[in-house]
Amino acid sequence: MADTEKKPSVKQVKEKESNTWMIIVGIVVVVILIGLFFWVWYSTNNGTTVNPGSDAMPVTNVSVTAAAVTSSLVKKDPKNIKAKNAITRSKHHQTVKQMTSSHSNSHSLSAPPPRPNQRTSAFDSTSNSSSSSSSTPLTPQQVLAAYGGTPDGKGQSIAIVVAYNYPNVQQDLDDFCTAFNLPKKQLIIHNVSANSTPSDSWAIEANLDTQYATLMAPNADIHVIFAASDAVSDLRDAVILANSLKPNIISMSWGIDETVVAQYSLQSLLEDQFSSGDASFYLAASGDNLSVSYPSTSNNVIAVGGTTLVMNGLSRAGEYPWSEAGDSGGGKGISQIFSRPSYQVNCNSSQFKMAPDVSLVANTPTQSGVMVCHNGNVLGVGGTSLSCPLLAGLIATSLSVRAKSSKTPLTQTGLLNYIYSFVQPNSPCSPLEGPGAVNNNFLSYLNSL
Repeated sequence: MADTEKKPSVKQVKEKESNTWMIIVGIVVVVILIGLFFWVWYSTNNGTTVNPGSDAMPVTNVSVTAAAVTSSLVKKDPKNIKAKNAITRSKHHQTVKQMTSSHSNSHSLSAPPPRPNQRTSAFDSTSNSSSSSSSTPLTPQQVLAAYGGTPDGKGQSIAIVVAYNYPNVQQDLDDFCTAFNLPKKQLIIHNVSANSTPSDSWAIEANLDTQYATLMAPNADIHVIFAASDAVSDLRDAVILANSLKPNIISMSWGIDETVVAQYSLQSLLEDQFSSGDASFYLAASGDNLSVSYPSTSNNVIAVGGTTLVMNGLSRAGEYPWSEAGDSGGGKGISQIFSRPSYQVNCNSSQFKMAPDVSLVANTPTQSGVMVCHNGNVLGVGGTSLSCPLLAGLIATSLSVRAKSSKTPLTQTGLLNYIYSFVQPNSPCSPLEGPGAVNNNFLSYLNSL
């Protein structure tokens, strides 16, 4: 008699069905996790955007003391733009410490012979004066007067990295030079993607950066690199292109909240370009929202903060930390990612980098900024987006002056060590402005190093 096949029990059937469902559920979970991984990767490398840090407002009834603004450039009620920076707000303020002439021997360049007041006069600790002789934005001539010296930059090159393609950047620079009686300048324009859609806020950023870098270094080669978009991956491509040009200085007036950087490890997308790139100086605006932003917090860049500058005609009348009534002001604080560099040991008790390293004008007491020509209009534009190209132009001019005198070229590390040698040991300086604010003796200071 043949053996009859043993039928599985009801319990065994249910267990088998349960196992099958568990396998199916497991596969679904794995698929979801894989999809989530690729979504995060895509967001990190393509979807996360970086915003410019400039504020723009229309200018009417413009009164210029040093040059006449061409009437055809002034139109009524141009579009009012407020470019927001994607940065977590922080409200704390600290008083800037008075700097001393104490000196550290840790810098890479030899110290110049001491001169009366030479070291401390290159930077200002700030006052609280807010009086202003004018309610209009500063003119280019006032900005030049604020930082002194004769602008040059011959033989040097500045690469300005911005987002999107703005085809009128050269025409707007021509208008700027015509309006303020400045020598014309031909920009060298690079589009990572010729078909990128223009963005008005980034177009204003491009105009602010190019016009004021040109103002401070009119004889330098100025490259404008337009990234395909403001996605971090596209800005990385633009920085790669900028590095390939081997400029002396790369200026980046944009940033991203460090909390986003920490979450997605975005710093790895740019750090290799800063650490192994061919530029001598990497400058990044510290941001306009009273907190730290990357790349200004990187140990491989100079973080450029902002002040409020008061001018009485062509004379400096005061300077103090830039802070508006709301959530806007010069970016400052302690990084959560990047370790404290050696040059900050004397003034930074934390184990992480403090930003900014140095500050220049970002706005005026009326929060009207400086005059920028944009698309047939004159706008008042402010923010640390202004501070960054100003410093780029100052460094370029100093490099050209030093080259004529056959002096040792400045290095980024050497300059940072010199700047921080102002700070007295164990006397913390405020992250609101770093060691201090650049003044009209800064160029002569750089040239004497």
